[in-house]
Amino acid sequence: MVQQKEIFFIRHAKSDWSEPGMRDFERPLNGRGNKDALSIGKFLKSKIKVPYYIHCSSAQRTRETCQHFVEIWNTDRSAIHFEDSLYHGSLADFKSSIRITNDEFQQIFLIAHNPTMDELVRMLTKYAVYDMPTCGVIQTTYRLTSWRDFDFQYLNFVDRYVPKEI
Repeated sequence: MVQQKEIFFIRHAKSDWSEPGMRDFERPLNGRGNKDALSIGKFLKSKIKVPYYIHCSSAQRTRETCQHFVEIWNTDRSAIHFEDSLYHGSLADFKSSIRITNDEFQQIFLIAHNPTMDELVRMLTKYAVYDMPTCGVIQTTYRLTSWRDFDFQYLNFVDRYVPKEI
């Protein structure tokens, strides 16, 4: 049976660059990043449909962004998958993550990085975003029978949210 489902593509919140030599993968959020993640998490809470699933890059800054969301949303930890492939992942990696989602879930939140997030936004929405801001969100819908059938070309743009505008 064809169902309408949603995917929220989220770029991680602002990271801390204050420690020279720190590996990119290990960079935490800075003060603004923590504030923005809380703000976006509270905003998105009203848009949640249970059940939902979170695919998140395993980098520190995406994990911390996700942590703010799950605390606000009271998320069951079994609905979160941290994935190395989403750190500097390609569109093919994003597609693979979406396709492995169990069909019981009505929504997906995918938390990852630029430049792939920028590429995805331009491709999906034709929206003139060339630099998806940190903690920016793109909401899309998709009509499908199974997540296994997912393909980007059939996504419908719903809205764009950024911390400065909510």
